[in-house]
Amino acid sequence: MAGGPPEPLRPFRTRSIGYIGASVLLGRRTPTYWYNPKTQTSERVADPSDDEEAIRMLAGHPDSATLVSEYAKLRRSDTPIERALVSVGHEERLRQHAYMLVWLPERDRPGRRTRPSTTGYELLLAVRLREEGKDRQRGRRS
Repeated sequence: MAGGPPEPLRPFRTRSIGYIGASVLLGRRTPTYWYNPKTQTSERVADPSDDEEAIRMLAGHPDSATLVSEYAKLRRSDTPIERALVSVGHEERLRQHAYMLVWLPERDRPGRRTRPSTTGYELLLAVRLREEGKDRQRGRRS
C-alpha cells in the first residue's frame, strides 16, 4: 500500500556463517596455521602468548636471526603477534619455492635474503639468556 503506515524496522541480529561465528563473535580462538621454517612444514599451533614465545618458535633455523629481524620489524609497525609470525613463515616458504627449480646445494645458491639486523641477534640472545637463567634457578632449587 502506498499510503499506509511504514513497516517497523526489524532488529539487527548477527548471524553465524560457520567458522567466523565460532571464532570471532563468541570470542573463541583457533590455533594459528603457519609455515614453520625450522621443520619446513605447515602446522597448527597454539597462538604465542607474547613476543618471547614467538621468537622461540623462530629460533633454531639456520637463518633465525634474519627471521627474528623480520618479525621485529613487523611488530614495530603494530602488526599483531600471530599475523607477524604467520607472515614471516609465509615469506620463508615463498623464498624456498622461488629457488626450488635451482638444483644447487644450499651453500651454492645465490643470496636469498638480506643480512639480519642486529635486532634479530639481540632478541635471540635475550631469549636464550632468559632460558639459561631459568635453568640455573631450577638447578639451585633441586
